[in-house]
Amino acid sequence: MKSILIIGGSGFVGSHLAGHLGARYKVVTTHFRHPLKVPETNDLPLSVAKLDWLKEMLFSNQPEVIIYAAGRSEPEWTEDPKNAKALDLVQVAGPTAILSASQMLGSKVIYLSSSHVFDATRGNYYETDVTMPITAMGKVKVGAENSIRGRALNYLILRSPPLLGRGPASHPTFVDRWAFDWGRGHTVAADDQIRHNYATMSEYCAWVQRCIESPLKNRILHFGGLSRTSEYELACSLAARFGVAANKVVRKPATADKKLDYSLNFTQSVKLLEVQPMLLKQSIDLLEENLLVSGA
Repeated sequence: MKSILIIGGSGFVGSHLAGHLGARYKVVTTHFRHPLKVPETNDLPLSVAKLDWLKEMLFSNQPEVIIYAAGRSEPEWTEDPKNAKALDLVQVAGPTAILSASQMLGSKVIYLSSSHVFDATRGNYYETDVTMPITAMGKVKVGAENSIRGRALNYLILRSPPLLGRGPASHPTFVDRWAFDWGRGHTVAADDQIRHNYATMSEYCAWVQRCIESPLKNRILHFGGLSRTSEYELACSLAARFGVAANKVVRKPATADKKLDYSLNFTQSVKLLEVQPMLLKQSIDLLEENLLVSGA
């Protein structure tokens, strides 16, 4: 049985990965402020700034695979200049510290990156396309990717679009916030200028599992859905599915002269890992199924 360490296991992505992988492997997770007990996993406190404790934790657990899922991703937080230092610490210094502490173990490092490493001028980005980020999050992700590619002996960099699903109480997702607002009869304002090929968290977890089990190393892989969709179109689709009145979704005021497209081409994942990406309607079907199971 593989041993897996998830750095940032209390966040949205990390907690879902822990739940999915915990039933299959020996999984240890870490948290910074918010401990989150996931069945069949062990959880430890960790600050990526404390290198000595980081090294001790790695050598005591001897993970075969290290998944770096730490950090916040909400644009309102990541793009705020006052958070620049904290963003750089978690997204660049953290992965670099993991690398320096893990090389002697021979662990496979999986870094979870983002479609925001691109400039969004055309969409359908391949793994080999030049990264020219225009957001603070994209810039630190590129910094971490470059550090990993230059230092790691066995790595995968996994880029994805925003993911659909429910987060833990300490890390609610935009889907959680929309559902909360609709439940109180409020209107949701969504962006109609930025397009992504959204995918559900359950699709993503299955993809990461395939990456763990594959012999692939030292490469970048993309994942996403088959539909290029704006946040506004997504909100309208979710509202219609869950019986929310159409007038409870409005467009945010335009903030740019042209629309941006962050969509990712994932042909390599389909060929190498035999994943089956979904259309938006299929993803919403799966999301609804997961929400019903979670609320049972």
